[in-house]
Amino acid sequence: PSLVYLEYSDFVAADYPKVNLPNLAEAVLDLKVTLHQIDLIREPDDENVVSLRLRNVWKLIRGLRNVNKLFISAETLEVSCYSSETSNVF
Repeated sequence: PSLVYLEYSDFVAADYPKVNLPNLAEAVLDLKVTLHQIDLIREPDDENVVSLRLRNVWKLIRGLRNVNKLFISAETLEVSCYSSETSNVF
């Protein structure tokens, strides 16, 4: 697709499709989690459904890797830190 600007704000989804947006020039990403989910995330538990859900965020972020300007919220940054795959993206 020839999409050049994306602004995405939503609660973290259970899964994301793999995206490829090579023409994207600018993106704003604001992924939200509830306070309860943040508490669950910070507790080390690999069986946690919330933690498993966050691991799917890398699919979305990886599709934005060619963007020229990427603006992310503080909450999105925290979410990406708990995703096992995003460390290779940033």
